[in-house]
Amino acid sequence: MFKNKFLIYLSSMLFLVIVSGCSSKVTEDRICPTVAFVDGLERMTLFRDTNSREASNILFISQFSSLNTKCSFSDDGADLETSFLIKSSMSDIKKDTAVEINYFAAAIAPDGRVLTKENFDLEIPFSQKNTQVTQEQIINPFFPKKTSNNFSGYKLLIGFQLNKRQAAFNLRHRR
Repeated sequence: MFKNKFLIYLSSMLFLVIVSGCSSKVTEDRICPTVAFVDGLERMTLFRDTNSREASNILFISQFSSLNTKCSFSDDGADLETSFLIKSSMSDIKKDTAVEINYFAAAIAPDGRVLTKENFDLEIPFSQKNTQVTQEQIINPFFPKKTSNNFSGYKLLIGFQLNKRQAAFNLRHRR
């Protein structure tokens, strides 16, 4: 009797091990790319007089903030829904004015290569009553799957399209 119970118990355990072994799948790591603003390109400052870099000479400032990312995976790769704010201010507005700015989003490989880069144009409307404008931007980059959904080391970098002088100013005057 004891032998029969032991054999039933042993065969049940063996059956469970076999069934669970058949149903288990090796799960792959799902790691999203890192998303960040580029240091030195996260702020745009325009001056009235291009020769003076004094605070009293600033005409326009625009700054990235509030970066949020949602990452989802499909059989083809990783979709990133990336949102952020662009906060802009302008001084001495005498009439309704629109300022056009450009920013970019670049997909970077772990070795530092730029895989793709997309430029975006944005118009910022100012008036005498509205000297500070906040605009939400949403971009949806896609990282194609090569071998796995492990995008460790991959980056999505966002920055303003600045000239060398503007970037140098930002790096000297970090906040």
